[in-house]
Amino acid sequence: MSNDFCPACGGHHEPDTEEVYVDYEGYRFRKPFKCMCCGKEICARQFAFGRCCGPCDMGACQTGNRAFRLSAVHEQPEWIVSYDRQATIDKFAQAVGAEKLEAVIQ
Repeated sequence: MSNDFCPACGGHHEPDTEEVYVDYEGYRFRKPFKCMCCGKEICARQFAFGRCCGPCDMGACQTGNRAFRLSAVHEQPEWIVSYDRQATIDKFAQAVGAEKLEAVIQ
């Protein structure tokens, strides 16, 4: 195990390689992984764990992640177009360039 500090998650682990990916809800996500709420870049481990950065995961979302700004507070991420779960995931996947996986019927 590497002792490299990961600024994206605050953990100590080796950096993500170019080969790493996360399959989620019919899409293959690759670097750079983005928080599904605020869009901040996060590491593969954080994306695989919860798909959100630490602050958003804990309800402290701040778009931009620099300093508190009242105008940055939002009730829901801007890419949410409906409360339809799959439509929301499709919109996010398209925005970050995720690869759509073919359905495999066994």
